Amino acid sequence: MGVSWDGQFDLSFIWAGVNDIVFNVDWSAPLNDDSVKRSWSELIMDLSGFYGPMLEDVLAISKKVVTVPPLFVGEETNNIFNKVLEVMAVSIERLTGQYENAEYLDLRSVVKSELEGKDSPASTEATINEDSEDKSAPSRPIAGNALWQGKLHYTIDGVHLNDAGARLVAEVFLERIKSISKELDQ
Repeated sequence: MGVSWDGQFDLSFIWAGVNDIVFNVDWSAPLNDDSVKRSWSELIMDLSGFYGPMLEDVLAISKKVVTVPPLFVGEETNNIFNKVLEVMAVSIERLTGQYENAEYLDLRSVVKSELEGKDSPASTEATINEDSEDKSAPSRPIAGNALWQGKLHYTIDGVHLNDAGARLVAEVFLERIKSISKELDQ
């Protein structure tokens, strides 16, 4: 007995990754000099050019689509990278608002709220502290040779989620999935 599929998913998520957005990664030629040297304005313009069509493609096969913006570079949410990522998040939110069966999940605000009041030493010029709470984190440089000046709360390297970060994201996603499932069942 085979599984029947009507060509449509009930729910899809589009979560833009920091590496994909900031560095414009093309997996056929990952992270090259051209992608790193692009200006912020070029990256923001490119976002609208590829994100809109991608969203439309996913909407064509999904009853509901949730878009999620890129999170942060480092756990200091007000650095220059994160200010640009906020502009990109606003662009994703605006694009999402153009479609009835799409909604924007502001995961950035959730993480930012969780980081408030915590010492967030992760800068973009740091390496992972070997005595970090997350023992699965490799000790490797991001940029430069300075050490984290303390523990990272939600990432292993200022970008990729650690256990606590993954748990936080899973809780937020699960809450949205439950809520949307109720909507779709009506």
